[in-house]
Amino acid sequence: MIQIGKTIYNLLSSDTDVTDVVDDKIYPLVADINTTFPFIVYRKNSYNPDYTKDGISRK
Repeated sequence: MIQIGKTIYNLLSSDTDVTDVVDDKIYPLVADINTTFPFIVYRKNSYNPDYTKDGISRK
């Protein structure tokens, strides 16, 4: 199964333009208490797999 959250985190945290601004303050859903700006919060909006007779197909 696709781990989209992990993929998003890896893309953001490996981009030096992003980490130059937010350091390691990249959070899924909710930021830690007392986190100072700037930071990034992300979430998965939806995932609609294509079902086939063989199981789930990725596009």
